Amino acid sequence: MQQMASCLHVNIKVPRITGTQRHRPNPPISTDLETYSRTTAYIPYIDDIISSITVQDLKDTYEYAFKGKWDLWKQKWNGIEEKPTCATDSLAKCDRHLFPNVYILLKILAVLPVSTASV
Repeated sequence: MQQMASCLHVNIKVPRITGTQRHRPNPPISTDLETYSRTTAYIPYIDDIISSITVQDLKDTYEYAFKGKWDLWKQKWNGIEEKPTCATDSLAKCDRHLFPNVYILLKILAVLPVSTASV
């Protein structure tokens, strides 16, 4: 920041800071320019970006990524005669690096009990 300011012949200094500022970021009183810039500009900007990402955006992205991997997994078995007949066979033939989500789901499916219990 200092190098860019010196190239542009601009004098950058920390503005006056009050002891009890309420409506703006209030960096510590003895701050250098980098700490002041981080506290007043960078951190609020990053907080705004993080708060703008909603859970729905993450859910849509995850569903889209999983659906693509699931479609690839189904396509892998289209031309093969000997398809796995149970979850453990599928798990043994699943590439955990190429299909990590499918691998995890197959692991869960392999350990779930098949029978039901009634009271």
